[in-house]
Amino acid sequence: YASLAGSIAHEMRNPLSQLHHNLEDMQKSLPAPTTTGQPQMLEAAAVDALYRHLAQGELAVRRGLQVISMTLDEVNAKPMDAAGFAYLSAADVCFKAVREYGYESEEERERVRVRVARDFNFRGDETACLFALFNLIKNALYYFESCPQACVTITVDLQRIEVHDSGPGISPEKVRHLFEPFISSGKSGGTGLGLAYCRRVMLALGGDIGCESVVGQFTRFTLRFPPVSEPEREAHRLSILERVRGDFAGKRLLIVDDDAAQRMTTRHKLQPLGVQVDQAADGQRALEALSRTRYDLVLLDLNMPVLDGYAVAEQIRAGQVPAHRDVRIVAYTSEPVHLAAVKTQKAGMDGCVTKPCDQLPLILALHQALLRPAVYDPAARLLAGRRVLLADDNPYNRKAVAAYLRHAGAEVSEAGHGRGVLEQLALQAGWDAVLMDINMPGMGGLEATRAIRSSAQPWHSVPVIALTAHLDAQTLADARAAGMNEFITKPVQAEVLYAALQRLIGVAAGAPAPAPAAVTSTEAGLKATDPAASALDLDRLESYRRIGMLDELLRDYLPEISRLVAEVEQGIGRQDLDAVRDSLHSLLGMSGEAGAAALYRLVREAYVPMAEGGSWPRDSNWLRPIREAAAEAQAALKSYGAMHSALTAG
Repeated sequence: YASLAGSIAHEMRNPLSQLHHNLEDMQKSLPAPTTTGQPQMLEAAAVDALYRHLAQGELAVRRGLQVISMTLDEVNAKPMDAAGFAYLSAADVCFKAVREYGYESEEERERVRVRVARDFNFRGDETACLFALFNLIKNALYYFESCPQACVTITVDLQRIEVHDSGPGISPEKVRHLFEPFISSGKSGGTGLGLAYCRRVMLALGGDIGCESVVGQFTRFTLRFPPVSEPEREAHRLSILERVRGDFAGKRLLIVDDDAAQRMTTRHKLQPLGVQVDQAADGQRALEALSRTRYDLVLLDLNMPVLDGYAVAEQIRAGQVPAHRDVRIVAYTSEPVHLAAVKTQKAGMDGCVTKPCDQLPLILALHQALLRPAVYDPAARLLAGRRVLLADDNPYNRKAVAAYLRHAGAEVSEAGHGRGVLEQLALQAGWDAVLMDINMPGMGGLEATRAIRSSAQPWHSVPVIALTAHLDAQTLADARAAGMNEFITKPVQAEVLYAALQRLIGVAAGAPAPAPAAVTSTEAGLKATDPAASALDLDRLESYRRIGMLDELLRDYLPEISRLVAEVEQGIGRQDLDAVRDSLHSLLGMSGEAGAAALYRLVREAYVPMAEGGSWPRDSNWLRPIREAAAEAQAALKSYGAMHSALTAG
């Protein structure tokens, strides 16, 4: 037990440290405290920073909980459940691991890099694979204090991932026992479960892990994955399409994106579902389309001129197009997924998917949103524009109830005790209802309600709904005598809450596509013979070819890549950070959708820190590799298209 506790404590230092840093940064973004009670404004940059720190904090908490589960699973030798395995890109998993690892400093982060020689797909559990890589990164960084010039390079090559560090190395005797439980290489504070976990993950995937090391020179861990055949992947894809197609039958979807090429590729990806697809080139046209036609789903780009995706979602949820207040909205964005998830949830959206996105993840995200229960049901629409004061000493209870209220369109203020209720009622007028916990420290709900009813203020008659975990006859009698109007027992259910508010404050009016052709042996052989293999995502390009849009894609995307690179250069010349960021954002989506894998990775490496930190990259020559990769991608795409044209002609 002492060993297990020591391991969990050691592993939790990383996420807790990251969470601590996020809280410190959030504090820096907040305005100075005051006792005046006057509204305080936040600049747009501060709001973005708060969302970023919140997203990173939530990610740290999630990873911390997973660390505990991982450690307990390893101690109990719990087998992995292969039923939940998905087909994953090795490059994507490695980039995500490097991006989401909780570094101690930015300097430490800069000592870890990813190199993709040849990407490949494997079948496995993403969280388990991320934790295996987290462990290998953590082990390498542990020794870097004594090796100031050391670095970590994660290399993705066909069917293997190598994690190489130029640290102090490990003796041959210790290497032989590294993957045994409770064995570590000279580290303090843990139990050596990490590498045993890595080995168990790789064995569960049908692969293995090995270690080579030379003392004083390097250590290299190699993760080997079993190959996934093209027929196996295709069978998996078709089985998922068959499983979800029935739920999309008769449904209508609106794609909203200012990029015509993105709309085109997305439409083709959705073709096998048999769903009716319409398009809108901007947010205003989307609202006009929603006012004319009934849709079941909206796939919404977030970064658009004039009216961006957040503004469109806000107007939909506010009831500007009343028939669509409960329409399912899925965001389509190039932002990091953990950041986009926080923002889109706050905006009332039902899901998000990152650009570029393969066919299956896109369809599964839409399917998940389609099956979500509607938050904006008719009974809840009465809360648009309503102001509700919520009092409960438990912030978690408040968070849940406030979420119901805000999702229904209400403006919510919170208080932790009865005295806070009276202060807020006196501070502002126009409250529609008060939700009051009966048992609170200091001034409880009954005392606060009696004070409200006995006051000579205009708010003395505001409706009060009691919240209580136990409503016996005596409590009910006391609540009625205090002047409470309605009673809801905890945990609060949304439909019960909405029905109570409805009674008190009234209601505001308000044929399947053919399956893609099978992959021929000639086409499969292109992966081995095409010299563009390292620059292109050949799987993506082959999927475009199968649905008949390869020529169209090459015709539209190739000149656009050149134009966007030129825009970036012009923005750098003007030192216009916002313009460069916007151009990189477009280039990121464009290169990813076009299958220009190497270019996409370089653009993302520049764009994500720029979008999150709002500053130029540290390397003054950061554009040069992007420019070179763009030229290489264009040549490779032309070569790929010509090769397929020759095959077709032959």
